[in-house]
Amino acid sequence: MKHKIKIGILIVLSAILSIGLMACAKTMDATDDTNKTEETQTEEVEETPETEEAEEQIVEDSGEESTETTTSAIVPDGFTERDFDIGYSEYETITLLKDTANTSATNVKVEEGTIRITGPGEYLLTGEYEGQIVVDVPGTEDKVQLILDNASITNDSGAAIYVLNADKVFFTTTSGSTNTISTTGTFVQVDENEVDGAIFSKDDIVFNGAGTLVVTSSEGHGIVSKDDLKITSGTYEITAAGKGLSANDLIGIAEGNITIDAGDDGINTEMEVHIIDGEITIDAADDGIHGDALLTIDGGTINIDGAEGLESTVVTINDGEININAYDDGVNATQKVQDYTASIEINGGNITVNMAAGDTDALDSNGYLYINGGTVDITAQFPFDYDMGGAITGGEVYVNGEYVSELYNSMMGGGFGEGGFPGGRP
Repeated sequence: MKHKIKIGILIVLSAILSIGLMACAKTMDATDDTNKTEETQTEEVEETPETEEAEEQIVEDSGEESTETTTSAIVPDGFTERDFDIGYSEYETITLLKDTANTSATNVKVEEGTIRITGPGEYLLTGEYEGQIVVDVPGTEDKVQLILDNASITNDSGAAIYVLNADKVFFTTTSGSTNTISTTGTFVQVDENEVDGAIFSKDDIVFNGAGTLVVTSSEGHGIVSKDDLKITSGTYEITAAGKGLSANDLIGIAEGNITIDAGDDGINTEMEVHIIDGEITIDAADDGIHGDALLTIDGGTINIDGAEGLESTVVTINDGEININAYDDGVNATQKVQDYTASIEINGGNITVNMAAGDTDALDSNGYLYINGGTVDITAQFPFDYDMGGAITGGEVYVNGEYVSELYNSMMGGGFGEGGFPGGRP
């Protein structure tokens, strides 16, 4: 009897133990599930700031004109999405009729010899006009777009198009159109501004489109901006007694087919020139491309005939097909501003420099000269001239048909340049 009681007690204890183990297992499973849920929620919370940061970055990269998140191509520094937009839809038409115009636009005043645009918006110009188009839209952040649709505007004594006040003005050529803007005589000053270009602007101007713009200035410059001047598409033929393109701040070229015949510099700015892409052909009496502070070339095809090809305090070539024919300096880094040290740096691209005979330098730097990549082909009596130091660290360099692997200084005049050759030449 006692034996049976012991067996019964053991059975009861085993049942109790089994129930306890099952409860513990369920508790552990519930705990694991809770932990997994918390981990998943933590991962989602951790991913959210990264996603928001990425979206904010896209908005920033899209440019100041965009107010929505976008996944479009990254806009280059110094440009906005609007700079590349050649579209127009809600425009008002100004029909040019030699010495007057027809339009129903409320923000356009037709005066004797002047068509004055006083409000923001899109304005399509078509026909022929002898006089001046004035954009005068002060105290606003809104933009003005001038759509050129086979328009011909001529002024004999001032700018054919004069941007007096505006946040930014876009010049857009319509597909297949040919438009001419010209100043045929001597510039006569009518206000405190020294207007000296066939197109003259006190504010930012942008040129784009799918047509052709022909600009001529018989005694002044072609296109002048006292702020930024940018070209993002279109075809341009510029002939000027002075400079072809001139700006106080940035001249930026992201795309386009540009031909310049200039009696002074082809392209000139007091600050920075930045060329990203495009086809540029320049015949200049002075510098082909000049930027006082910075001149950066990231791509494109550039052909220059001039006294000097490229000139700036800092010349940086990262890519592009560049052909220079010059009779002073091919590429010249000279101390135009004090914020930077004069230097020439070639990191890529294909650069060909052909120099006229005489006291001419192909690559001339008042500071440093470094060739780190690309292909450089020089035909010159004096290929290199630098004051502070230089070296070839990469790329391929040819001088008068012969490969050179070390930089030598022509300035030494018979001695050894840094890493150079006897006599200053190979």
